Amino acid sequence: MMTFSSLTTRSKGKAKVGKSVWDDLVSALGRAHNVIVDNKLKGLSSIPSHELASCHINKLVQVLGKSLHLTTDYLSTEEKVVVANSKVDSIEVESSRLKKDLIEAMGQSTMAKEKVKELKVEKKLFIKKDE
Repeated sequence: MMTFSSLTTRSKGKAKVGKSVWDDLVSALGRAHNVIVDNKLKGLSSIPSHELASCHINKLVQVLGKSLHLTTDYLSTEEKVVVANSKVDSIEVESSRLKKDLIEAMGQSTMAKEKVKELKVEKKLFIKKDE
């Protein structure tokens, strides 16, 4: 049975309700011995040790297999991300080149329109001269 001492104060001015269970050796040993009781051990003792070890090894192999599967999935996904990023970079370069080409084509179109206007004006002047 646990007993609590009277209230004690700490250096911070807080009051402690009682002693910890682990401060009392008798209480600590009582709790530690009640963690594993004979009824729980009977199940383990009825299984031969090689079967118990085999069961644990089987679980370990399952966990390692799952870990390997997850790692493979992660690496596969990471590879896909690298390939996608490479494609994005090449598309960005091509897009930039096409933008420059478009700007140049628009400039040439504007110059051609101005040239057409100048030629129309010259044509009108030439027609007026002939008349």
